[in-house]
Amino acid sequence: MDCVLNIATERSLRIPKEYRELYFTKRSKVVLAGGKSVGKSTLLRYLLNRRLERSERVLVIDLDIGQAELFTPQTVSCTVLTQPLLGPGFFLNHQPTRAYAVGHSNIILCAQAYMRAVKQLIEYCHSNKEFAEMPWLINTMGYNKGFGLEVM
Repeated sequence: MDCVLNIATERSLRIPKEYRELYFTKRSKVVLAGGKSVGKSTLLRYLLNRRLERSERVLVIDLDIGQAELFTPQTVSCTVLTQPLLGPGFFLNHQPTRAYAVGHSNIILCAQAYMRAVKQLIEYCHSNKEFAEMPWLINTMGYNKGFGLEVM
């Protein structure tokens, strides 16, 4: 027990005040964008887990084909979550509500297929009346310069 307490007090996660004060409604749609390894996944989990304190369900739309948060790489997907994410998402066995295969994890090699899959997924999400009454968290890929920015 002492070891756990020492770790918790020495290495705690520091959440910026701006993140703690983000205002959500049941119809909020939040897009997480940024470069590789800047904390998008960490922020996604923080926002999801905080939002689930006030909402029964949150829709997570995962557009990262290289490092998918909840489903398999090379896909875009949406998943309705009702419980906090603790641990790696792919170990939690959450079945996506809808997923589309892109066929590659490198956007440069599959840009057209990626854009088609994203379009289909977003159209599906907008057409689902159930999703209109829950907040959305949209995870994007870390490739956000040059061609990656154009795709986004």
